Order: sequence, then structure tokens, then C-alpha cells
Amino acid sequence: MRMRFFLGILMVSLLIGACSKETETKQVQDVETEETQVTEKEKTSEKETQGAKTSEPSGLAIFKPEVGMVKTFIVEGENQTYTEEYVHESEEYIQKVTKIGEAATVQVYKWTEKEISLVFEDRTPDDPYKNYISELNNPGSIENYSEEETSDWELIETNKTIEVPSGEYTNVIVFKKVTNEVEDAETIYVNYFAPGIGLIKEEFELTGDQGYSAAAVLQSVEIK
Repeated sequence: MRMRFFLGILMVSLLIGACSKETETKQVQDVETEETQVTEKEKTSEKETQGAKTSEPSGLAIFKPEVGMVKTFIVEGENQTYTEEYVHESEEYIQKVTKIGEAATVQVYKWTEKEISLVFEDRTPDDPYKNYISELNNPGSIENYSEEETSDWELIETNKTIEVPSGEYTNVIVFKKVTNEVEDAETIYVNYFAPGIGLIKEEFELTGDQGYSAAAVLQSVEIK
């Protein structure tokens, strides 16, 4: 009887031990499953965040320069040069400082996938490198590049290849503007934009008896 009693206790102990191990194993498996689900969610969230950060620009935003870019232009047939430097930006705006010698002009553009609009200009700034974007309050458009009929500049060509002193550029877009700012003549402007660089060439023509033409082309590009 005593032997059977001890065997009974031993069997109960073994059963309890097995049940405990099974419960512990199940708990571990449940924890591992939860951790795996959390890890997968974190990975998915991280991928989505990275995707948002690395999303490629589209439309006219493709042609937006980057802050720190300094472009030097030379007027064809002359020794005159000028620079364009991009100094500040926000989500939609970018500030450019154009220098001819010591004279500086500040311009701020609203640059999105649908438009490139000049919204601010100061030809005699006290400090051209001051952040003017932070002071803007729903500015109106001074002049506008877009594909809309109301645009000041007309998109006349896309996917063009242009060679200038700084190199060859592909997928260039071309805008044209015609004005009557000179009496009895037309003033024709043609601007060329390259992806990631912005303006690379400007053409100017005045028609009429006293007409003439000129062009400025990108000579060099550097990033500060």
C-alpha cells in the first residue's frame, strides 16, 4: 500500500510538473508571438517613415535647386558674370540671392510640383542673407511659371537636352514669356530649367528696329 501511495504521489507530481512546463512553454510562445508582432509593426512603421522621407519630388518640384547651391552665369559674348545662391527654404518656399558685383537682389519663390511663383523681391536689401521666408504671410504671385492658362510664362518644350559651359543637361523644360514693355516692340524671354538645378539658361530678345538679343548660360555649379 505504501509503495502504491508513493507511486501515486510521484505520478501526480509528474503530471503537475508536465502541466507547469506546458503552461510555461505556452506563455513563452505567447510572449514570443507578441514580441514578433510588435517587431513586425515597428518594421512596417519604419519602412513607411523611410518611404515618406525618401519620396521622390514630382512635377515642377523636380527642377527645384537645393539650399547651399551657388550657380555662376556668364553672359554670352561678354565677360560679365553673376551668381545665384540659394540660402533658405521651407516646405514650399526657397530664397535666392542674385549678385552682380556687389549689388544683391533677394527673391523668394513658391516652388511646388504645380508652380514656380516669384512671391517676394527686394532689389536693395540691407541683409540679403536674412531669412525673408519666415516673414511671409500668404504672399501673392509677382510672376508665375506653370502649365495653367493663367501662367505668366508658357511651357513650350519638355525633355530637351541642353549643353552649357557647366555641362550637358537632359529632361530640360523650357518656358517663354512675351511682353510689350517696350513701345512698338516685343520683349521675348526664354528660360531653361534642369532637374535638381533650376535655371541653366536665359535668353532675351527685343524685336523692332532697335532690337537685339542676349543670353546668359550656366558656367559652374557648387554646393557650399
